[in-house]
Amino acid sequence: MATDYKFESGGLRPYVSFPTTTVLGCVKGDTWLLNKPPAIIYPLETKWEGKSGKGDWGRAGLDPNKVYCTFKKLRINTSNSTTC
Repeated sequence: MATDYKFESGGLRPYVSFPTTTVLGCVKGDTWLLNKPPAIIYPLETKWEGKSGKGDWGRAGLDPNKVYCTFKKLRINTSNSTTC
């Protein structure tokens, strides 16, 4: 659970900013984990925006130091929820 966050307002766009997060997502039959992206959540717009992040395939047995992907900017629609 994130304990370091700030409630802020960008005019009419209130948001919550996190200096670091962990994102767990799921699709039918699988899950994914994105480690430590700084993020902003816009609760009234059901939007999550990350500024950077790194994912890997360590759960599949691949070396996370060799097989990974990085993101510069991410956007997730949070209006839909699914039980993994």
